Amino acid sequence: MIIDLVDEVETVAERESVTLRVDVPQDDRLAISGDADDLVRALGNLVTNAVRHTGPGGMVAITAGRGPGGDVGVAVADGCGGIPEPDLSRVFDAGWRGDQSRTGADGAGLGLAIARGVVESHQGRIAVRNTDDGCRFDVELPASGRSAG
Repeated sequence: MIIDLVDEVETVAERESVTLRVDVPQDDRLAISGDADDLVRALGNLVTNAVRHTGPGGMVAITAGRGPGGDVGVAVADGCGGIPEPDLSRVFDAGWRGDQSRTGADGAGLGLAIARGVVESHQGRIAVRNTDDGCRFDVELPASGRSAG
């Protein structure tokens, strides 16, 4: 699913001169149960936002793996320069678009709210934090056959 999603976003990334780096394990299928279309939409919103807000020459890294409890984790890290600390608690609110640099004619500020709704409807968790040069969105979903704790 992640590889297919990256293939879809790659054209936009190339147009924006943003490099996509994908790190998913080849020896672990990382199966999750749920609505594939909804999950692709949620992760697609994260990756598309990351590409949109990373400047030319920047990189978006998508990593996936299994957490210590067996859950499946997906992280999307970008080079957006970070989100102001007071706004971090609001990024998943419907309509939030942050400062002028995050505002554009191509959205209503619903993508991150949709991502949160999808992840939570699958008994998962989603979080965001600032990194040195941008931010990182972390999604945890129960592995197939497990329920979130």
